[in-house]
Formats: sequence, structure tokens, C-alpha cells
Amino acid sequence: MGGVIIHGRSDATMNRLGVRIGGADIYEVVEQIPDIRDALVVGVEQPDGGYWMPLFVDLADGAELTDALVERIRSAIRTRVSPRHVPDEVIEVPALPRTLTGKRLEIPVKRLLQGVPVEQAINPDAVDRPQALAWFAARPPQGSKEQVAMTTVDNSLEELVRTLFIAVDRRDADALADLFADDITFRFGSADCLAGKSDVAVTCATFLGRINGIRHEIEHFWQVEADRIVVIMTVHYERADGRKLSLPCANTFRIVAGRVADYRIFMDVNPVFA
Repeated sequence: MGGVIIHGRSDATMNRLGVRIGGADIYEVVEQIPDIRDALVVGVEQPDGGYWMPLFVDLADGAELTDALVERIRSAIRTRVSPRHVPDEVIEVPALPRTLTGKRLEIPVKRLLQGVPVEQAINPDAVDRPQALAWFAARPPQGSKEQVAMTTVDNSLEELVRTLFIAVDRRDADALADLFADDITFRFGSADCLAGKSDVAVTCATFLGRINGIRHEIEHFWQVEADRIVVIMTVHYERADGRKLSLPCANTFRIVAGRVADYRIFMDVNPVFA
């Protein structure tokens, strides 16, 4: 008695209006556009029964996501694949995460967009650039259209976050704690989430006391919601043994009433203490 074994990743297949869509066809077209370094498409079921299929793009150096480029992407997909494959939105991201073996992370990213916490969606230690998860984790769930445009950053929020980084770079734990809300939640890498100003302040002070120096080189500010900021950066460390190293990092912040209510650091901290 014979049988057929089907190999594939059916869990990453999108079902849009009853039509099954594979991302591979879209990637084959998009990757031939020189302005695009990497791309990721997901299908997100929404509570109202709708379906949101965004295409996230990491642009090549010097490229801009203009209306002309968006139309070029849409036209190429429409012509070379089908109109049903055209994404609902084309959205620029600072970076796209992959597994350590280079596979795209459609399912974890979809879950992040549905509001699943990072620690439940994927193990950051299994991601090549865990800092790239931050942008998705900070977005409102279910592809909400209510977030502030990513290129518009509220000046008061940016000033508060920059003040926080100044305190960290000076290793001034007291000044850092002054910026925390009483009910702050905090997570560093894949460590357990902490809650409460006192515990978070002690943890931050302990970390700063274990290194000789730190400096944040900020690359991008993104505002993904009225009270949420994502910051992409390189962090320059001087370890306790004098060794210096630079690591990619992303932070997300939720600001409430002028204080940091949620603070998450996405990076591999192991090299700092290895």
C-alpha cells in the first residue's frame, strides 16, 4: 500500500480570503529589487475576522521607502505572482531577525504581532539578531492602525529616553532609578521579567557595577505607538577585565506620565561576562 509524504512548512502558509499563499513566491520577486536587503511577509488573523498581510522590508544602505518604491514592489508582485499576493502594507523595519541557520521567522513574528510576549513566541538565544525582535514586540497587537507613524518621534519621549541612556553611560544608578515608574516591568535578554521599581533599580545597579564602562551609540529611534519607543543601537562595553567589545542592541520603552513603565533590552549579554 503506497503513500505520499509531503514536506514543507504548512504552518507558515498564509490563508487570505480562502486562498493559500506561500511567502516563497513573494520573496523570489522582492529579493530581485536592489533597494531591498531582506523581506518578511506574514498573515495575521484579526479579532474582527479580518486578515492583515503586511510585507516588512529591511532596506539596503541609502534606500528610502518612497511611494514610488512601494508601488514598484506591489507592481512586481502583482505582475509576476498574482494580485492576491500583493501585501496590504509595505512597512520598513530597522532589521529582520532570522534563526541562527538563516531561516525566516514568519511564525514567531506573526505571534509577536498578535501580542504574544517575546519569551513565549521564540527563544531570543535562537535568533541571529535578537535586537531585531524589539520592533515587532513593541508594535500594537493585531496590526492596529492606531500607532504613530514610525518616522515621527515625540520630542518629550525621545528626551526622556536619551536622559536614561546618559545615566546608564555614566553608570549613575540613582539617576537611572529616578526615571522609573513605581510599577515598572523590566526584562534583559532572555532573563526573567522583573516588576517593581526597587527590584529593577537593584538589578540595574548590580549590572553597572560589574563593568568598567558603557556607551550607547544610537542609530534609530522609532515610535510605534503613542507611548512606545524602539531604539536601535550599538553598545560599547568595557568589561571588568579591561576587554572592550561592541554589541548590537535594541531597547523598547513604554512611557507613562513621564516615567519609564516598561523597559526591555534585546541583545545577547553573554559576551559581556564570558
